Amino acid sequence: MKRIFYLITAASVSLTFAACRTSPPPFPKFEGRAPRTIAVLPVDGSLPARERGILRKLVGGFLAEKQFTKLDDAFVDRELALEGLRPWAAGWIPDDAALARFGKKIGAEAFCTLSGFEDERVSAAVFYKRGLSGTVKWFDVASGKSIWTAPVSASRTGGLLLESGQIIKAVSNTIESAGEEQFVTLAATIALELADAFPVGPAAVDAPAKSPVVSVRIESPGDLRPGDPLTIRASGAPRCRAYARIGDSNLQYPLHEETPGFYAATIRIESGAGEIDGPVSVILYDELGGASAPAASNSNVAIRARRLEPPASVRVEPVAGSNRKFKIQWSAVAGAESYEVIRLGAGPPFAIDARGATSLEDEIPAGTSGAVWAVSAVPASGAPGPPSAPASVAIK
Repeated sequence: MKRIFYLITAASVSLTFAACRTSPPPFPKFEGRAPRTIAVLPVDGSLPARERGILRKLVGGFLAEKQFTKLDDAFVDRELALEGLRPWAAGWIPDDAALARFGKKIGAEAFCTLSGFEDERVSAAVFYKRGLSGTVKWFDVASGKSIWTAPVSASRTGGLLLESGQIIKAVSNTIESAGEEQFVTLAATIALELADAFPVGPAAVDAPAKSPVVSVRIESPGDLRPGDPLTIRASGAPRCRAYARIGDSNLQYPLHEETPGFYAATIRIESGAGEIDGPVSVILYDELGGASAPAASNSNVAIRARRLEPPASVRVEPVAGSNRKFKIQWSAVAGAESYEVIRLGAGPPFAIDARGATSLEDEIPAGTSGAVWAVSAVPASGAPGPPSAPASVAIK
């Protein structure tokens, strides 16, 4: 990210505020054959990970609106990882030959690549400019080359000049407070202009049938307790993402594709997993993100890993000599190795590890009017139990 800061003086000028978006030049129109399937690759450039993700989703969303059949981002990312590629690193996009081989492997007729993207900011006292620029390419897998390339950019500018002749200091945190909203506006501008440069996708592309799960088998059925392994095996359509669920639990376990169409995972039952009794069901997600109907195992699994009870009698007392430091105390829970204390209402949620103690002291930040604490018991291994009833304090 580029940041440039200047200091300027304002002579006798009128009170002015302006904010505008500069319009990028029109993209060259794409004249080639519209591909049946396309993948939008992860953004290459110096943008933070969150901003790279936003730009990729916006571009993919607009292409989907133009009726292009876009491969599922999670599917593409998994296949990239299996190829040993590192899309989080600068300059990660491979050469044309490797990209063509990868496209044929995953069934993409074309790639949309977003490279060299930078977030450019200039702050000169009360004038600011926010810009986003990079290069977009359309890579044809069959020919193994880029058939359309365009440098893209979008920017916003604004300023405030005062009739005083004084030196004006930049208030950069005001500009930063709207940073993500401005970035989304710029990214959406680029994505919309990009989509306008392309024709409507081929309407004859039929959605593939949902990938079926053929069978689900479990090893070590019966009663399972903390530390016991459970192996899940499933077969179905190849090159999908597979997830298993036990009984009516909301937790999904990913399965690994050992050979084409055969998926497996071994999980270990953790303390506090709960009391679950039922079959194991598996769902497959295909390359477009479509989900199969779940298929269940013929035998049931019974998990006996009772969750720890929430601590009782949570109370808060002020610490002598301070109006912001408090002592939180609670009753011990049988089977607990440690305790997790969550503070709410005084800044972002804040977790504190109390280890084996049944009390701790916490100081809340200045400028807050109070806080709320809740305590969960944590077993030696596994997930924390449910939180206690909250205890709160108000500062007048």
